[in-house]
Parts: sequence; structure tokens; C-alpha cells
Amino acid sequence: FDLARELGVNDDGRQSAARHVSTIRAMVVAEPHRNDLRHSLSICLRLAGGLDQETGRGGKARRHFKESLAIMRRLVDAEPDRADLRNELSISLRSLGILAQVGGRGKEARRYLEESLAIVRTLLDAEPDRADLQLELSHSLNILGDLTDKAERSEEAGRYFAESLAIVRTLVEAEPHRADLRFALSFPLKHLGWLAAQTGSIEEARRYWEEALAVKRSLAAAQPYRNDIQ
Repeated sequence: FDLARELGVNDDGRQSAARHVSTIRAMVVAEPHRNDLRHSLSICLRLAGGLDQETGRGGKARRHFKESLAIMRRLVDAEPDRADLRNELSISLRSLGILAQVGGRGKEARRYLEESLAIVRTLLDAEPDRADLQLELSHSLNILGDLTDKAERSEEAGRYFAESLAIVRTLVEAEPHRADLRFALSFPLKHLGWLAAQTGSIEEARRYWEEALAVKRSLAAAQPYRNDIQ
């Protein structure tokens, strides 16, 4: 998949990913008792699904994501105490949730996203100091907040975004040099600004947006080559 990333999000990258999936699938057929190979296949399928989604092949992405999820569920059932597998399960669920949201299947998206969120919360209950899980939780909250806002449930959406913002603020305070955390901070700020504007709280919206803009300007100055920040 390093080759797929080097080739980029295009047909070459997608075909490279497909070859990796085929290779690992053959290894699983040859050694079906090896759960490590099944784990690798699940991750490869999810990454291939992501490339399919990025290149406009939603149906194929869904098939890849669903197969990835089915494999990961079986692995978690076999070893329920493995936090790494449960975290991978939450990511697979979130991938399907995002795809369903993009496809306008709101109820399906919510089912996947809420299950993903519940898993991450459980993992954090056991290991509350894990910054990577806190960031995963923030991402899930943002996605659910966006889905909920689109369903015109702004108060509930605001709670998701506010929790996400509180999490990322704490992470940024602990590691202010990390650009990925500051980038993550801009998302709930932007969405909370939109929610405030929708309810007529213009000054509150301005505060959120100005802080989000300041974060983006700082990141753009430090990383002018990043198109997603410009």
C-alpha cells in the first residue's frame, strides 16, 4: 500500500491496492488458520475501499468495507480482549458510516457510527490516557455531529462538536507542536460556528470562526505545500 500511496488516489493506486488484496487473500486461502493474515486482509480491504471511494466507485468501496468489517468482527469474537482489534473494528465501522452518509443513507450511517463511537468510548474507559484513542473519539464525534446536523437536530449536533472540541483542546495543550492535532481543532470550531450562526448567535459564531481561521493560517504558514490547508 506504500506503492498505492505513492501513485496517488487514482486508478494506478487503486489497482495497486487491488493487487495487494489479491496477494493477501491467496495467503489466507493457503493458511486459513492464521489470524494475523486475516487481520492484514481486513486492513487491506479497508484501505482499498477508501481508494475506491476516493475515485468514485462507491459500490465497490462498500463491498470492500463490508468484507473488511466481517473479518474484523470474527477476529474480535475470537479474541475479545485485544484492544487493537476492537480499535480496528471501530475504524471499519466508521468507514462504512462515512460511506453511507455520503450516499445519503442516514439511518444506516448512524448505526455504524454509533457502534464505532461506543467501541472507542469503551476502549478509553480502560485506557483514558491514550491520546490516539482520544483523537479517534474526536473524529467520530465530528462525523456524528455532521450527520446529526444534516438531520436538523442542531442541539444534539452541538453536543457532539462541543465534546470533540474539548478533547482536541486538551490534546493540543499537551502537544502544541503537533500540526495534526491543531488541524483537528479547526473542525469542531468551524462546525460550532455554523451552528451558532444558524441560531442567530453571530458573535459566538464569529469567535469560533476566527479561532478556526487563526489555526488554519498558522498551519498554512508552516506547511504551504498542503492543499488541504490552503
